Amino acid sequence: MATDKPERVNADRIMSIALDKALAGAMRRYASSVSVVSCRDRAGNCYAVTATAVSSVSFEPPSMLICLNRKTALAAALEDVEEFSINILSSGQVDISNDCAGGREALDRVEPGRWNMEKGRTPTLKGAQAVLLCRRTEKMSYGSHEIFLGDVTQVELSEEVDPLVYLNGQYGIFSPFGEEGDD
Repeated sequence: MATDKPERVNADRIMSIALDKALAGAMRRYASSVSVVSCRDRAGNCYAVTATAVSSVSFEPPSMLICLNRKTALAAALEDVEEFSINILSSGQVDISNDCAGGREALDRVEPGRWNMEKGRTPTLKGAQAVLLCRRTEKMSYGSHEIFLGDVTQVELSEEVDPLVYLNGQYGIFSPFGEEGDD
C-alpha cells in the first residue's frame, strides 16, 4: 500500500531561490554599458564574450575588474594569458554583443573585418566607444564566476560618446536630461 508523503522542503533553499530571483530582478534595473572582453590564447585562438560585470577599480594604479562565468571559453583562456581587452560597445554594435553573448560559437566571434588583429596581440574591437588593454594581475574564484583584475596598459577612445546600454533585458541608448525635447 503506497502512501503519499509530503515532500520536505528546506526553508533555506526556498529563501535562496527567492533571493536569487530578487537579485535577478534588482540587476535588471541596473543600467550598464555593454562591453566585450577579448583575449588571444597561447595557441593564437581569439576569444570574446559580452560582459556587463566590468568595473574600474583604481586610478593608482589604473586598473579594471571583470567577472566571467567560469563556463565561458574566455574564462578558461584567461587562466593562461597575461593580456586582455575590454571593448566598450557603441550603440550601433548590438549585433556584436549578441554574437559574443552566445549567438556565435566561441572561436567564430572575432573576425578580422571587425577586429584589430595584430599578430600575437589581444584583439581589439573596431568602432568601440573605448578600448582598454589590461595586463592580468589577479584572479579569484567566487560562486559561478571567475574574477579577473588587470592593470590598464593602454586606452583608446572614440570621439563620439554613444554607448550601448543594457537595462531590463533590453539594449538601449543613453539620453541625458536637458537634451532637445526634454523640459
